[in-house]
Amino acid sequence: MKDIILASGSPRRKELIKQIGLNVTIMPTDFIENNSLPPKKQVIYNAKGKAKWVLDRINQHSIIIASDTIVTIDDKVLGKPKDREDAKRMLNLLRGKSHKVLSSLYLIDSNNNYSISDIVSTEVYMREFSDLELNNYLNTNEPYDKAGGYAIQGRASIFVTRIKGSYSNVVGLPLAELTQLLSKFNVEVSSAW
Repeated sequence: MKDIILASGSPRRKELIKQIGLNVTIMPTDFIENNSLPPKKQVIYNAKGKAKWVLDRINQHSIIIASDTIVTIDDKVLGKPKDREDAKRMLNLLRGKSHKVLSSLYLIDSNNNYSISDIVSTEVYMREFSDLELNNYLNTNEPYDKAGGYAIQGRASIFVTRIKGSYSNVVGLPLAELTQLLSKFNVEVSSAW
């Protein structure tokens, strides 16, 4: 199988890749994200930037995978909260409503610069949780390094009533779509099993 590099320091993305049995090299980037673009342009721009950052620093033939995930509600982009008050503001916006989680995938072959990208959207529905539940959640470490201020795979799962679309997308890496894109590079994920 070809060498594959995941351009990310995210423990969630690393765990998702491990879950499907794909052997990758983890390479966190120092790419500075642009968080002021319209949502779809933003996630593609940031994923492409991460992939190119890695591409400029390697000299072996590899397939580079990069991704970016954001939460959007009412045309507002919710990134990672700056602090407790910011996380509280975000969760109050999400409470009792549905929102979208957008993740981009950007893959590039370092040998010939062939690249492909995709954007995956998932609708997430949250119940009207109480102020006590909100404050208890804010007292955990979960909200502070997650887009939208919550982790669907963690304690915030008690707030989510349903989703429409990819669950792994909401965690941070849409696995079914990633597998389909990798097949265009002649990488068959199930052969690693």
